[in-house]
Amino acid sequence: MSEELVKRDLAACVQIQAPCNSFYKWKDALETTVEYPLHIKTSSKQKLAVQQLLASRHPYEVPEIITIELSDVNQSYADWVVCQTSEGRA
Repeated sequence: MSEELVKRDLAACVQIQAPCNSFYKWKDALETTVEYPLHIKTSSKQKLAVQQLLASRHPYEVPEIITIELSDVNQSYADWVVCQTSEGRA
């Protein structure tokens, strides 16, 4: 999925983080699992498409999707993300 996001210009970069142990309650049961968090760098224009792809392919009913607006990162990086996720880019 990470490679597909970048190939389809939906994300400028996807970082697959180190595995972590997650403990949580789901449907009144204590669960534990090993997860590999992804940091997906995308533009606001592509955010909905990324969320839809994640929701359609993620094994969880409720995948964790947290967004940070590009206005909260340095401008040169934000510009690069927008450029990489724009249709018809050079």
